[in-house]
Amino acid sequence: MDIASKQLQHQETLETTAHEIAALLGKQQLIQDLSRRQSSSPKQEVLDTLLTRQHDAELKARLHKLHPADIAYVLESLPPEERDRLWNLIDNRERGAVIMELADSVRSSLLDAMDASQIVQIAETLDAAQVPEFLSTLSDEVADIITSGLKQDRVADIHSTSGFPEDSVGSLMDQNMIRIREDMSLASVMLLLREKQDLYQSFDQVYVVGENNVYKGCVDLKHLLFNPPETSIREIVEQDRLAFFTNDPAVNAVSAFERYDMLAAPVLNIHNQVVGNISVNSVMDFMDESREIQQLKSVGLSEEEEIFTPVWKSARNRWVWLGLNLLTAFFASRVIGAFEGTISQLVALATLMPIVASVGGNTGNQTVAIMIRGLTLKQINRDNVVRFFIKEANVGMVNGLLWGIAVAIFAYMFYGSYALSLVLLMAMVACLLISAAAGVFIPYLLSRYGRDPIMGSSVLLTAVTDSMGFFIFLGLASLYLI
Repeated sequence: MDIASKQLQHQETLETTAHEIAALLGKQQLIQDLSRRQSSSPKQEVLDTLLTRQHDAELKARLHKLHPADIAYVLESLPPEERDRLWNLIDNRERGAVIMELADSVRSSLLDAMDASQIVQIAETLDAAQVPEFLSTLSDEVADIITSGLKQDRVADIHSTSGFPEDSVGSLMDQNMIRIREDMSLASVMLLLREKQDLYQSFDQVYVVGENNVYKGCVDLKHLLFNPPETSIREIVEQDRLAFFTNDPAVNAVSAFERYDMLAAPVLNIHNQVVGNISVNSVMDFMDESREIQQLKSVGLSEEEEIFTPVWKSARNRWVWLGLNLLTAFFASRVIGAFEGTISQLVALATLMPIVASVGGNTGNQTVAIMIRGLTLKQINRDNVVRFFIKEANVGMVNGLLWGIAVAIFAYMFYGSYALSLVLLMAMVACLLISAAAGVFIPYLLSRYGRDPIMGSSVLLTAVTDSMGFFIFLGLASLYLI
């Protein structure tokens, strides 16, 4: 069985498990509701207690077999009431691992219902690198209370990994690393490694430091294994290996890890001292979170939105973007209204003009997706943005001619007019060129002026492609067909 088949099988099994857990919770609630309607008696209360314990034991057994990420999946798929009941059945020692796998909105809703002592217990089970992210979910007042309740060594670890700008390498690093001195021998290094029982999964190198913990380079694990024990670290250290500084943008790490297939890299402070480690796991988590936020922002939603967010809150979150969409749609309708006379004389225009706008919008969205990725990874700048536009314009020209001809043939088959088909072809090419320009320069200009290109690009692009698509097609029709 290949990897894709195994992943599909796991997903199906997980969905089945989530369904079975939801059914058990529903059955338990049904029994409780029936019990309330019946007369209260000592026997009935004992029976209810036994049934509740039986259901709880069965649910705990199911949860015990699941990975923390799978438990988080089940929790996110449940309505708030059932989610709270299932959360209360999770062992305190497992809650930390589960809660870090949850979406921010679900995590916040669960933490809001807990008291400070329970939250402290969760924080104690987390790695130092995870605690700042965990505390960021809480209000400042609650976070201070939680921090004061932690052990002093935990607080010291937290302070050493917190305080870095959001989306920086420092915010992603952890202290799960191995530092060795350059004057050590391989034999002494191997003894040190044997003492480490908590090596992270992405361990493939050790970091070499000199006086005052100043970074000197890296040594791959394979060199530790295949060189004579008496070899000095100074002889095999690689000084040109890539390292990051705490204030480097996290996207720089993403780009480097993708380009060089890295598993881990050292993180340095301004004094070139090794203060942490950034692993591929942290980078992947950052990429997944960024991708999820981008998907929500692209349609005008915030990261607080989830499937069981209250109706009023969800509606309020969407007002601004729906209103802006309404304004752009009204503008496009006014463009059509300006050509009412043309449309009334040739009704076929009304059936064909949505095709032009639709294809133009799709082309523009494709360009915007590439553009935003380039801006995020710092690949697009003022020196190459024009070159990128020329490339996208050529792509638009090719696709405009190809699909314009296809649509023109379609129009001739239905309406038997060479002139109408030619106008449709010209409009398709022109609209795709404009869509390419809009897809490049709308996110670029938003980024240049300090705006989030993800939030505004989609709405502005729709306004441009719809209004310009209608204007070009109906304008050409007025010139050549009427």
